[in-house]
Amino acid sequence: MTDASHDEHLRTSHPKGTTMKKLLWLIAGAGIGFLAARRFASTSQGRAFFDAVDARTSEFRATVVDSYHQRQADLRAAIGESDKGPRK
Repeated sequence: MTDASHDEHLRTSHPKGTTMKKLLWLIAGAGIGFLAARRFASTSQGRAFFDAVDARTSEFRATVVDSYHQRQADLRAAIGESDKGPRK
């Protein structure tokens, strides 16, 4: 594809304003989702749901951090470096 035909393809495949419309719809959807979640969280079922999500997220985060530190220790051991941290 030549530069001229590539430029023409870009102009015709993405009409002006479509990116802004998509961005507007994304922002509107995120806002509506936030408001719905906030309203749902104000109920006892919603609080229980979000507490469970928070607990699972915290557990996942702790697992990722532990795995990262274990892998870092394994790599340091493989190159003969101490587990104390990077050399300065």
